[in-house]
Amino acid sequence: MNQVCCFMVGLGEKHREEDKIFVRFRVERNACFTSPARVLIKVRAEDYDNDALLGKLRDATHERNWWRAQSILRKHRFEVTIKINNVDETMLHLAVGEGKNYFIQKLLISIQNEELIEEKNIKGQTALHIAALVGNKDAAELLVKKRDNLLYVKDRLGKVPLHIAYTTNHISTFAYLFEATKTAGELLSKYQDSFEEFIIRLIYRKEYGEFVSS
Repeated sequence: MNQVCCFMVGLGEKHREEDKIFVRFRVERNACFTSPARVLIKVRAEDYDNDALLGKLRDATHERNWWRAQSILRKHRFEVTIKINNVDETMLHLAVGEGKNYFIQKLLISIQNEELIEEKNIKGQTALHIAALVGNKDAAELLVKKRDNLLYVKDRLGKVPLHIAYTTNHISTFAYLFEATKTAGELLSKYQDSFEEFIIRLIYRKEYGEFVSS
């Protein structure tokens, strides 16, 4: 039988008692606690403030509001590639995934150290992996133009963006990445047995002509 423990998390001394957060979770009987318990955990106020700011950066990305994002970055001296959620995504990851290509252009212009474009999320995916995953060809072109080494960065499963576009059937994105990746044939060699199925999928989705013309 499971029991419920309630943890009260304080948000720093400057917050009122009623502002505290209660987090509930289950533990096994005879585990660390044998009955419901309440534990006060102090969280620094500045940590809470940073979380709020990261939330504003997420909102600015969703809204494609570059000027708001830029203002927050400058005022608080955040890196453009700061991780803004609990899966280690940057604004670049989010913007690519949501097709905010104007926002992507502004982000890329602001990133002076090109190596930072290769920042990965918790799955080891760069923004180019995300472009391949969602089929955002325009974003893929922007990213590769800025940092072509992204084509060869592997995620935690050992896959480069070309693999992702291949397995998710995003044909136009795959065609672009295939052309841009110098070692495409070698990278796709392990998929040769299913290449015929891939062509069938192209025809099924009525994108075959687009792929050939690429």
